[in-house]
Amino acid sequence: LKVVENLKVDVYHSIQRYNDFKDKNAPFTSKTATHKDIQKKKHVAICYQKYLLLAFFSCIPDRQRTFRELSLNGQTFVKNEKSNCFVIQHGPSDYKTGKTYGHRPPLVLSEDLTPWIEEFITTYRPCLLKDGTATTTTTLFVQPNTGKAHTANSIYNIVTRCCFEKSGKKTNPHLLR
Repeated sequence: LKVVENLKVDVYHSIQRYNDFKDKNAPFTSKTATHKDIQKKKHVAICYQKYLLLAFFSCIPDRQRTFRELSLNGQTFVKNEKSNCFVIQHGPSDYKTGKTYGHRPPLVLSEDLTPWIEEFITTYRPCLLKDGTATTTTTLFVQPNTGKAHTANSIYNIVTRCCFEKSGKKTNPHLLR
């Protein structure tokens, strides 16, 4: 949890620096954005994604595949309007032991994450996509350089680096389970 809190602080600072930059360089629109503007916003998006990924692990200690394959097409990752929480839903083909156990009970993320997830999806995730549109991929978490879904190795690297940088301890996704 210490790692998640530290990453959250990093996101706050990145957003603040980005907003300060925007304010000093107004007017700032998509048509007037320079390469530097885009890179600064992309940096915030990368920090944001790292925070959410580790926050998801702290809420739901599950396999990294669960988070790597979350889809925004309304099948595996949906918002429950009644509870105002995002929920991970798995059918038998969506998780490793699905053939044995069938449909999985919904995995509910903390309500505290809802505004963070919504802002990431609408404001920052498009910066990580290759062409800046949702047509690149429907997965929630994407690789910043390609805009494609993360691989097992890329998730592993994010988790191990963040945990080591913030706690000084070697940790991998499996240990978070």
